[in-house]
Amino acid sequence: MSEQEVPISDDEKKKALQSAIFHLSNQQPFYGSLVQEITVKYTTFIPTAGITYNVKQHQYEIYINPYFFHSLTTEERVAVFHHEILHFTNKHLFRLPFTDGTISNEDKKLYNIAGDMAINQYITGLPKDGVEVKDWKMSNGSPFEQYQNMEYYYDLIKEESKKQQKNKDGDEPGEQSKDGNEESKGTKGNVHEQLDKYKEFDRHFWDSLDEETKKKMLEEAKKIIKRTIEKTSFSHSVVPDSIKDLLSEIDSLSASINYKQILKNTIKRTISCVDRERTWKKPNKRYGAYSPGTKVGSLPKCAFFNDSSGSISIKEQNEYLRMMDEFLKVGTRSCTLGFWHTSLYYKKPYKRGIELDQEALQSGGTDVRCVLEDIKKNNYNLSIIFTDGYYDNVDIKLTNEIIWIISKDGNLDHPLKHLGKTIELDKIK
Repeated sequence: MSEQEVPISDDEKKKALQSAIFHLSNQQPFYGSLVQEITVKYTTFIPTAGITYNVKQHQYEIYINPYFFHSLTTEERVAVFHHEILHFTNKHLFRLPFTDGTISNEDKKLYNIAGDMAINQYITGLPKDGVEVKDWKMSNGSPFEQYQNMEYYYDLIKEESKKQQKNKDGDEPGEQSKDGNEESKGTKGNVHEQLDKYKEFDRHFWDSLDEETKKKMLEEAKKIIKRTIEKTSFSHSVVPDSIKDLLSEIDSLSASINYKQILKNTIKRTISCVDRERTWKKPNKRYGAYSPGTKVGSLPKCAFFNDSSGSISIKEQNEYLRMMDEFLKVGTRSCTLGFWHTSLYYKKPYKRGIELDQEALQSGGTDVRCVLEDIKKNNYNLSIIFTDGYYDNVDIKLTNEIIWIISKDGNLDHPLKHLGKTIELDKIK
C-alpha cells in the first residue's frame, strides 16, 4: 500500500492542523491569528497546498492535501502555513485577477515561481523542492538579488530566460577572456535549468474577475485583516509592515473598481430584456386555432425608492435621478418611483427626465421597513434604494435583487448591507 493510500482519520487531520497553527502562532503571532480568520480545507483536488478566494462562498480559503500534509514534519507544516499566508499579506492574490486581459498559462507559472521566490526567503523549515533565490543564476554567473518583490523576480526571470537562450543559440558573442581572446559562446546562468526542474509547490486560482467580485474580494480581505488586528492588539503583537502595505493596496484597488459598471451590469441583467411565453391558443392559418405560438411575456419590474427624511438635498436627489435615466436606456422596463421616510408616502410610475422640486418632498424620521415590505409584496425584479444609510435594522427576509445607493457622507456600513449590493453615489458619477 502506497503512502497516499494509507487512510488518515478525521482526528489525525484535525490534530495536524491544530498543531501547525499552534506552533505558527507561537512563532509568528500575527500570522497565526490571520490563518485562523481564513477557512482551511483538506482536499485532494490539489497535490500540495494553496490559498485562493472562493468567488461562490465569498471567502478566502487555504487548501491542504491531507496526504502531502501528513508526509511533512511539524516544522514543515508550520512553514507551509507561513508560506500560504505570506502570499496573502504580500498582495499576490490581488495581482493577476486585477490585471486587464488574459494571462497565459506560462505567465501564471512564472508569477507563481516569482511569488514563491519573493516569500520563501523569509521562511524556515520549508519542504524540499521549494524555490530558492540562491539557486537561480544570471547570465554573468551571479545569483539573483535577494529580498525583492514578485514583480521584480517575474521580470528578471523573463529577461534572463531570453538573454540566456540567445547566448545558448549563439546569437550573441561570448565574453572576453583575460588574454583578450573570445571565450566560447554560452551562458553561466541556469534559468532554463531551474525552470525545467521546477515542481509546483502550491496552487492558486488566478482567473480574471468581474468588478463586483473584485469589490467583494477586497471587502473580505479588509474584514479579516481588521479582525486579526483587533484580536492581536490584546496580546500586544506587532502588526507586520506588509499588513500596512496590504491595507494601503486594498484602498488603492478599491478606488479603481468600476462601480458604474457594477450598477450597469445589474440593471442589464435584471430588466433589460423581455421574455416570450409559449402559447397553444394563438390562431394559425395553416395549423388551426390550437397551433403553437408565442406572446410577449410580463415586463421586468424596477422600483426606485428615495429616502427624503431630510439629509439628502433636492439637488442630490435630481442628480441621482439623472444618472438613473442614463442606466435605464438599456432596454424595456416598467419602473416605479417611490419616496419614503417613516412611510412610503409617494409611489407612481417613473418617467425619465423628471425634475423634482422641494415642495414635492416630505421630511421626517427614517424607517426603511415600509420600503422592504413593498418590495416583498410586489416582487420587483430590481429595487434601487437611495438613502444616507442611517436607519435602524429591520428583521425581514428578501430574495429580490436590491442595490443600495448611499448619498454623500452617508453610512456605507448601514444595517442592511447584507441585502444586496451597496454603492456610494460618488463612485458611479
